[in-house]
Amino acid sequence: MSEEAFPSTQTRQAPSPFDRSDADLIVHTKDDVNFSVHRLVLSLASPVFETMFFLPQPPGTEPRPSVDVSEDSQTMETFLRIVYPVADPEIKSLQHLREVLAVGTKYDAPAVIAASRKALTQQTFIQADPLRVFAIACIFRMEAEAKAAAEVAVLRPRMGHGAEPCADIEEITAGAYFRLLQLKRARTRRVLPRTVTSLAVLLGNQRDVVDLDSTAIGSFCDPSRLSPTPTGQHSPPPETLTACCDLSGSTSFPPDIIFRSHDGFEFPAHRLIIEMASSAMLTMLRRNDRPGGDQNLHAYELQEGALVIQDLLRLCYPVTHLPAPPHPPTDAKHFLDVLFASRKYQLAKAEMILRERWPAVAGKEPLRFYFAAARCGWEEEALLCARELINQSDDVSLIETQYLPEMESMQNRSYLYLLSYVERCVQAASYISTLSGLPQPCCNHEECRKRYPKNPSPITHRAGWGFEKEHQPSWLFPYLCSLEDALRKKPRGQTLSTVASRAATSFITAVVEDSYTCPIYQEEEEKCGISDKVAWATMFLEEPEEKCGISDKVAWATTFLDQYAKAVDQAVAEVKLKIPSTTTA
Repeated sequence: MSEEAFPSTQTRQAPSPFDRSDADLIVHTKDDVNFSVHRLVLSLASPVFETMFFLPQPPGTEPRPSVDVSEDSQTMETFLRIVYPVADPEIKSLQHLREVLAVGTKYDAPAVIAASRKALTQQTFIQADPLRVFAIACIFRMEAEAKAAAEVAVLRPRMGHGAEPCADIEEITAGAYFRLLQLKRARTRRVLPRTVTSLAVLLGNQRDVVDLDSTAIGSFCDPSRLSPTPTGQHSPPPETLTACCDLSGSTSFPPDIIFRSHDGFEFPAHRLIIEMASSAMLTMLRRNDRPGGDQNLHAYELQEGALVIQDLLRLCYPVTHLPAPPHPPTDAKHFLDVLFASRKYQLAKAEMILRERWPAVAGKEPLRFYFAAARCGWEEEALLCARELINQSDDVSLIETQYLPEMESMQNRSYLYLLSYVERCVQAASYISTLSGLPQPCCNHEECRKRYPKNPSPITHRAGWGFEKEHQPSWLFPYLCSLEDALRKKPRGQTLSTVASRAATSFITAVVEDSYTCPIYQEEEEKCGISDKVAWATMFLEEPEEKCGISDKVAWATTFLDQYAKAVDQAVAEVKLKIPSTTTA
């Protein structure tokens, strides 16, 4: 309780029953509405309010004190109507429902939470926006409601990463969204009699039923999983640290502090060096001097393990920065443990050195390092990891099947940005409108120019959308479709290499084996009665200068693939990746 905390313009009185004269408390909302309420009711409904009423009041407090709350009047009225012995209000929007759930959770009001959970599973809400219902349920850790909404959400087209997500879905954990995607991948379809109605949709004269097996998915809100391995969880054998524990052994200046790892190793150090590396580190640590020890040698306890502390100190001291075996800097997990510890203790130089090494290490586990970059807010490093993730994937649609324990503590926003980036790379690679500068086997005949265009369009799904017909080698559509399918799996120019792609090899083979005959040959055949090309050598000793020979076709096909690959790489390189400012859940 306090004096009025919000600047008031014109205070309004809430409607009945929150305008009674026998009320003994005023609840003042942020939009300047006064609710006259009874402390007995609020005490029974909320332990938080009950505790507030026992706080001592400032001198001169009126008999009917006022308490300011950060909620608006609409949310507070719904909250109060649920806990009062009056009819429960109707909650008409998911936004309002979320706000009521938030205030019910904040004030620990079981009746409000129960009423909100019941409203959340209304078919009106689930059918209108199941993805948002799922998100709200996950945010407030309501497993049954999350599962019910998930089973509807995975049947809707809005689940695509290219669609604009609702704001709530960005706030759940990446792990919860990962399991939602796995449920979507687990869908199976079968046709059942009309008597079966569960999760069924009418398709023509048949009922197509989608079976959802969520048994292997696990809990959306509280998954059975291994927790992320704590930093330095495993104690190293003493011999691996003997050479590195004492960084002061070669100097005449004795150490004046000791760092103690959570696994019991001690590291003598110098306060001056540490305070120069970070003015905040020692203030963040708990001192724990041993009884009977040197009172001038203060000991500080760290939550990190010995291996991490060892490398942190080596990065602070003017010594070689290569950690000793068997934990080289290329060990991905250890690298990130040291990085996060350096950021935690504000060791700027250590962080800078590790950031410089990032490109050499990130390729080993690009997904793990992507989440680490997102956590640090490093866009350039996150983009590098996202690209490497695509490079290492034979099918980018399977990226969403990769799981890491870190996803349970990461906000879904950074995961959505990654999946959206991959989807936009696929779209960029699939929408190359026109290639240019291809050699034409025959320049003087219109039919040849149409069959082997100089500026062809490699995409088949835009045929007739403003492109000239002469740019559409329609006889190659089946092979172009295969190239597009290959690019959707791996949106890189290298995909169009004849060495790496069966689709590219088939494309060149189709061009070489094209049974099309150049009209120049046909015209000469009609004039001279010559039915095969070998006869040209007998009658004319040489073939016409303008013709469609095999070598010309190969040149056209290989140039087509080369230009296509360059266009794909250029288009994908222009796709941007933005990292959200807040990434931890």
